[in-house]
Amino acid sequence: MDEWVREKAHRAQASRSASVWVCEDGTGNVCGVFAFDHRRVVPADVTGSAAGGLTEIPALLLARFALRVDLRGAGVGEALMTEVFIAARESLAYVPARVLILDAKNARLAKWYKEKLDFVPTKTDPLKLYMPMKKLLATLDVVGL
Repeated sequence: MDEWVREKAHRAQASRSASVWVCEDGTGNVCGVFAFDHRRVVPADVTGSAAGGLTEIPALLLARFALRVDLRGAGVGEALMTEVFIAARESLAYVPARVLILDAKNARLAKWYKEKLDFVPTKTDPLKLYMPMKKLLATLDVVGL
């Protein structure tokens, strides 16, 4: 995470190749980062209801999600994902998307996204997961955000 923040985050934001959020712990220390980009996915990757009859599905890509190593396993990752969900909801006012999609780095992380956050693997790649925006919005409603 530190290397990406130091070397690539600013460049990605400045070149408009990604929209980057850096999260601090209140004392100025970075605790996590996330970045969005936009993609289109094909209906063959998602369930019929997520596709909505479209031939290409507009998607918000969670291009980067990283948490400081010493904070892992304490629920901070789930809290950071809540911030991702809020930012994703806000982005819908400007750019349409039917799904939030991400690429897990490994099977352990894919399992975490599935079990903790209820993401669904695409039909073509178990490390590529998605959540319909309808479900993301409902999740925020349930927790009162």
